[in-house]
Parts: sequence; C-alpha cells; structure tokens
Amino acid sequence: MKSITYSGIATQSPRILICAIAALAASSASAASLPSCSLFAGATLTNLLSESCVVGDKLFSNFGSTSATSITNMVTFEPLAPITNDPGVEFSGLAAAAGQSVLFNVSYSVEVLPKNPFLIQTGEISMPTISFNGSGGSISGLQQYCEGGAGDAETCLGDGGSLFSAMVASSLPSNVYSSGVTIPKTIGLDVSTDLTLFGGSAGTSLGRLDERFAQVSAPEPATFLLLGSGLLALSQIVRRK
Repeated sequence: MKSITYSGIATQSPRILICAIAALAASSASAASLPSCSLFAGATLTNLLSESCVVGDKLFSNFGSTSATSITNMVTFEPLAPITNDPGVEFSGLAAAAGQSVLFNVSYSVEVLPKNPFLIQTGEISMPTISFNGSGGSISGLQQYCEGGAGDAETCLGDGGSLFSAMVASSLPSNVYSSGVTIPKTIGLDVSTDLTLFGGSAGTSLGRLDERFAQVSAPEPATFLLLGSGLLALSQIVRRK
C-alpha cells in the first residue's frame, strides 16, 4: 500500500486518519455526556466523593477527602459559574465550636474539556464570609496545585509533577480572605485544600470556601492540528485517484 507523508507524518492508509477523526469525535461526545455540576448543587461532600461533573469548560473529577465523615457530611457543594473566565467550585457550612479544632481536606482534579482553547493559569481561593465569634478563633492551612502529577496533589513531587502552593491564614480582625497562585499555563491540575478551623472562645464559621481557576486563551489543541492535517491528506488522496 502506498505511503503518504504530510507535514512530517507518515501514514500507511487513510484508515488511520479516519480513526483519528473518529477518536476526536468520540472524545467530544464523551465530554458532552458528563453531568453538569449543577446536578450536585447542595449535595454534601460525602455524596460528591469520587464523582465527576462539568462547570463551564472545566471537568472536575476524582473528588476526595481525608476528613472524618462527620465533617464531609457538614460541608455542602455548589458549582461556581464563570465571572471573568474563571469557573470553579464552592464548599460551605464548615464550622468549629468554641475550643474545638476542625480539620478539613478536599481534593480533586480539574481540566479543560476538549475543543476549548483555554489553559489554566491561576488557582484562586477566597473565603468571603468568615465569622469569628468571640476571640482567639483562626483559620489556617495549605492550598496545593499539582501540574503533571498522577491524580493526587498530596503526592505530586513523588509522582514527578510540579507543585505550586500557598499558605492560608486568617484571624480577627479580618472576616474575609483571598489569595491566588500563578501556575505555568496548563490544561489540568490536581488540587488539594487542607484547612484547620479553631473555634476560639465562641466558635468560628468559614461560611464559604470558593476555589476558582482563571484561564487564558491558547492556540488550538494539537488534536485539531492533527485533524486538519488528516483532512488535507485525505483530500490529496481523492485528487490523486
């Protein structure tokens, strides 16, 4: 069978190109079949564990937590629609009673869905409704973003990934908190949030924990370059026949 070379790619048969096109179509169809995260709005973190869902052009998957079930039953989930090209997720309801320390952990993966020309550039965390009742209350912890890992930000470096992190700390007189971590442009991240709430003299309430992912435009994915090359090569075959 005649071999055709186009743009440095050797192809033995147009069947290979057709298979590549079919694979791209299957990938897009699979993404379209994923549930919207709005279906999980109001669900507890317990019910969200191991689920996958979509917000805007982002797939959120592999939700996990090392917190006690009593904590994951306390925390509820909401999707965050993009404000300025920054879809995300929200966790709310976390609180610590007076003199109590509550350990909270949530992890998940986020990636740009196929056919969307964007790359994640910043991980953003905000707590806009903190309530420190009495004195001595505090919130502290660590936000971690792993690029190129194996699905778990906690083991990022051991898995050969690049780890980006930020410390979290808030106490009186502040009742809001926000921070962001700039990440080399990437199609996906593994994320882990670890927080400790201390109730102080009269209790501490986190209110809402918002985690968003700002993104920037990117060149068309390589799959589209392959698709274009394939279509052009097919047209050449037709003309030669």
